[in-house]
Parts: sequence; C-alpha cells; structure tokens
Amino acid sequence: MKIYFLITLLFFSGQLLAAKKRSVLLFMAADNDLAAYAKADLAEISKVIYGQDQVDLKVEVHLPSQSFRELHVNQRALAEEIMPMTSAKDQLTNFLDWAVDKNKENILILWGHGQGPRLKNSKSPFGGIFTASENYAPLSTEILGSILSGHTIDLLIFDMCLMQNLITLEHLKGKAPIVIGSAQIQNFIGLPYDKVINKMRKTMTLENLSKEIVKITAEIMPNDNFTFSAFFNGKNQNIFPALSSLNNELQKLLLTDPYYEFIFSTYFIDLPSFPGSYIDLGMYLGILKKIDYENKVFSVKLRKKIQKVQDEINFSLIEKRYGSEYIEGNRPYFVEFFQGLSVPSENLIFPKL
Repeated sequence: MKIYFLITLLFFSGQLLAAKKRSVLLFMAADNDLAAYAKADLAEISKVIYGQDQVDLKVEVHLPSQSFRELHVNQRALAEEIMPMTSAKDQLTNFLDWAVDKNKENILILWGHGQGPRLKNSKSPFGGIFTASENYAPLSTEILGSILSGHTIDLLIFDMCLMQNLITLEHLKGKAPIVIGSAQIQNFIGLPYDKVINKMRKTMTLENLSKEIVKITAEIMPNDNFTFSAFFNGKNQNIFPALSSLNNELQKLLLTDPYYEFIFSTYFIDLPSFPGSYIDLGMYLGILKKIDYENKVFSVKLRKKIQKVQDEINFSLIEKRYGSEYIEGNRPYFVEFFQGLSVPSENLIFPKL
C-alpha cells in the first residue's frame, strides 16, 4: 500500500511539475523603424540560459530584409529562414500553429507598433497591431480575437503602444485569460526580456507572474508618462457591459435639462487623452464622482452604475503601474482614479463642449 501511495504521489507530482512548464512565443514585427530595437532585444534574450525543464522560447522575427524563426531549448538556439506571407493574419496564424504547445502554459508576446483597437472592416487610418509594417497591413484586434480562439493562449503580452484598451479586451474576451499592455505611448525600450524570461522560469501562478512582469517593466521605463497594467480577461469580465449601462443612464440625464450639459462641460475641459482619442476609464469615473460630490445631481441608480463600473475594474485588475507624470505636481483631482485602461472617446458620454 505504501509503495502504491508513493507511486501515485510521484505521478501526480510529476503532472504538477509538467503543468508548470511554459512555452513563450514571441512574434516580432520589426520590418520598419524598430529593426534596431528588435536586434537589441534578441541580444538580450540570447544572454538568458534556457534549460529543458524551464522555458521553451519560440521566436518569429520580421526585419526589413530578413524573416526567420528561432527555437530556444536545451540551451541551444535553432534558427531557420522563412518567407513573409501575404497578410498579418496568415503570418501570425502560421506562427501559432507551429509554436503553441497544448501541454504547456503558452505565453504569447506580440512585439511591434500598436495603435489600439480596430474592427476587422475598419477604414480608419488609425488602430490595430503591427502598424507601420512593410510586409502587411495592420491587423485588427477583432481578427486577432478570432485567431486566438483557435489556439491555447494563457497569457497575452502586448509589447507595443496603446493596446491596454477596453475595446481591445472586449475583442479578446475569453481568448486570452490575462492581458498585459500599455494604455499609453511606450518608450522604444520595451520589455526587459532577460528579467521577464527569468521570471517566467520560476514556479508561480500566471497571476503572480503578471504582477511581476508589470512591476519589473515599470522599473526600467525612462519616461514619466508610461502606463503598464495586467487584467483578467476571461468570459466573466464585464467592464464593457457595465460601462454601456452607465452610458445609457448618463444620456438620459443629459437629455432632461440643458443645465446638466453646462455642469458637465466645466469638468471635462481638462480631461487628458492618449493618442487615438483614448481616455483612461478610471479618470473618467473620477470626474463623474467629482461632479456628483460637488453638485448632487445624480440619482441613486446612476451612482450605483458608476460604482458598478469601478467594481468590475477592481475585479479584473491584476496590477497597474504608471509614471510620475500622473501623480506629481498640480495634477487634477481625477488622476487619483487612474486605472491604466483606456477607452475610445466615442464609447463614453461627454457633454457638448
């Protein structure tokens, strides 16, 4: 009986250890002005020692004159040249078909220029991922969601600008349980790959790993206006429905009396925005709370809807970091509510200024 128990214990211990193995997938769209930064990151990665029982790293790199794949495993790097495909969708799908390991936790890092959410049939000159690429047009986040639905991705990291956006999360909802990214323009320095990959080698939950990645990335940012955050993005992430319900209630209020439009307009003048007319959702809620505190114009129902959005953010937020630009000096009251999650201005209710 003792022998049987020991064998059983060893079996399940082995299963637990196997479950903690990770496969890191890095897709680099650097066939543009980012080529030098891609090479610097690859050099940083090459300094990290890979072990068979640690982390497998699979990389696809697109430079202006060269595309290749690298498999880092057993302390070796095996490289092969590849040909670019006709679209970012096909390129990324093909990479994931090759790289995803269903028997491991798969961490996908998307590297390049980013401009936030984009619908699949959008004609807008702004939005999407892998922007400014010579090989293909920007990939819409809506299409990215459909690509990820066919693969097992446990953690998604955007090493690019403007991607920690509520609409992006909505497009990827249930497709990547955790999403890490920035709501702001990021410095070209990007992730500290040596530190990040060493963290990935340690035995910890993806939630705790996400916290560590946000923290160590924030520590190396040279600019004061960076943002970086991690959010749960499973099927039970309900920030967007709560915001839509709040918008409906606010719209009703603004339509009842021009006086409310006037009150609103005096508060929203100084609300900062990110490129793409993206607004931090937390600061938006902060302004609404300030309006109510100083004017007592909101109903109990409306106050509850504001709090519902904040509760959903709190439920989904894993970690957030932002630079001193948002907390020092003569900053407005509402920056205290900063969440590191942006929203396109058209998805919010503003007064007619």
